[in-house]
This record gives sequence, structure tokens and C-alpha cells, in this order.
Amino acid sequence: MSSYNTTEFENAVSYICGAVEMAQFSSCYYHKDQLDKQIYHSKDIITTPIKGGRCLYYYPYGTIRHTKENYYRMACANAYFMINKCAIPIEQTNIPEICNVVRSDGRIHKGRIVNNQSLYFNTKHEKLVVNLDFNSEEQERVEPQKLERDYKHSEKDRRVFAFGDEMSKACPIRDFMEANNMDVLKISLKSINLDDFISDSDDVVLKKSIIKHFNDELKTWVLGTLKTKLDEEKIPAIILLDNEEIFKIV
Repeated sequence: MSSYNTTEFENAVSYICGAVEMAQFSSCYYHKDQLDKQIYHSKDIITTPIKGGRCLYYYPYGTIRHTKENYYRMACANAYFMINKCAIPIEQTNIPEICNVVRSDGRIHKGRIVNNQSLYFNTKHEKLVVNLDFNSEEQERVEPQKLERDYKHSEKDRRVFAFGDEMSKACPIRDFMEANNMDVLKISLKSINLDDFISDSDDVVLKKSIIKHFNDELKTWVLGTLKTKLDEEKIPAIILLDNEEIFKIV
């Protein structure tokens, strides 16, 4: 187990955070790993979307290029995006993918939450919101069972059926919960697990320090920023971290 110097650690954290910030742009060096700034053969570079990043970015934005050796840094990048943008992937909540959408005139349509979306803090609304996609046509005539069944078909079939990505809106989570009969918002978060990313040849000391840094940042954010925003909006919520209830708002 080798040691590392402070500069290595600081550079690693800086590269990870910088890669997330640069995800708002589509241009990048084709052979460069954005998480360690090293040059590799193009066949060794992987392009990975930021988890939950579609709340702000559409492909080719919102992706990070890296090697398989830096999957652990990609996990850290996902944590940083969650913290920095206050964006929680929908898959880590109990928010349903098929949902009711309340139009401005009070009509209720069926809509959906597309892949890789997040519950996130919208700076325009100054609230936690979720992005909903729906069609402008009346949806009340569509039976919920048929809607659920057809949603499980291919992406192409989904677009043909009822939705079409014609319209979208950022819906405050409190309004969403009321429209969809949700009594409580459940959020289940996971720390980055070092055991998922180590091998016999790894420099575990540096890797462990980097992962610990982002895990500590995640817990601080959950108990600070996230709790504050949920409290301010009076959203009933249960928050789990590593399967343990970390706080509840009733």
C-alpha cells in the first residue's frame, strides 16, 4: 500500500469537480481522461452520462469521458453533481415514472419522467422540482393500466404512444406530490463503497482518501442543504443514507 502526497489528492478532487463543471459543454479532448487529465488510446476511453444529469443537460452534454480504471472517480463525480446542483436521481426516490400532470387550466394529463432525470433545485422557481414530459392532447381517456403496460415497451414505442416529447414542465415537488397522491417523499442515498472499486494492484491509500472526501461531503450536504430545503418547503420526507434513516420531516 503506497502513500501519496497532498498535491495528488488535491489534483484528483479538482479534476473530478472540474469534469462535472465542464459537462455543460460538448467539446473535449478525444483521447483525454477528464478525471485524471491523462492521455490514453481512444479505445480505452468510455463516455458516461452523469447520474441524474438530464435535469440540466441533454446529450452530448452532461457526459464525462474516462477510462475504466477511473470508474471510482466517476462515482465521485456523480456525488459532486448531486451536491453541487442539489439533484437527486429519480431512481433514488419513490417518485413514480408515470404520473399526473396538472395543466395551467386545471386539466390533468398523464405524463412521464424520462430516463436519467432528477429531483433538483430549480433556480428560477427557487424550489425543488421534477421535469415532466407530456402531450398537449387530452389524456384522461387513456386507461392507467394501458399506460403502464405500454410504457414498458421500447423508447420508440413510448414516443408513438401518447407522449411524443411534445411538451415539458418543471413541476415543484410539493405540487407533484399533491397531484399524484404522495403522502411522503422517500429518498434513499448511498455512500460510495470503496470495496466496489479496489483490486490487488490499486493504490488504495489515495483512492480511499478521495472516496472518503466525497462521502463526507455527501453526508454534510444531506444534513445541511438538503434538509434545509425540504424544511423550508415543508415537504414530508424520509431520508435514508446507506439504508439508515438519517432524518424525517412530518
